Amino acid sequence: MPLPYNYTRSLNLPKGLSYCGSFENRPALTKSQEKILIKIQNILINNDIYFSKVWYGKFKQPTKNTMRSLSQVKYINQHNFAMISDCGRVLWRRYEADSPGGSQNTIYIKGKKYFINKWLNNPILPNN
Repeated sequence: MPLPYNYTRSLNLPKGLSYCGSFENRPALTKSQEKILIKIQNILINNDIYFSKVWYGKFKQPTKNTMRSLSQVKYINQHNFAMISDCGRVLWRRYEADSPGGSQNTIYIKGKKYFINKWLNNPILPNN
């Protein structure tokens, strides 16, 4: 059975929630991710490009230091998401991982991958 377009569901394992739907109804990101989103939007909006669809997952993962003692497990939140533009030529993807250097924050322009910080300093746009 296919899921409806705008939906949010709670997850038991790993604990968290997932969302798939319109950009306007998306869950809030972390403060730093919201700041990056505003920078991306300012660049895209000036070129008449808008995010329209979002997949978002927030997962609670046990920290490595607390895995030995299940009675004192501490969790960290991982926010993973992908946002795609209405024209389909821009995709921003954020993936958080436990391991150092394992996280990814990339933007794809017409299928070409750019690291978000480098792209923000020198934006390449689909019409370039």
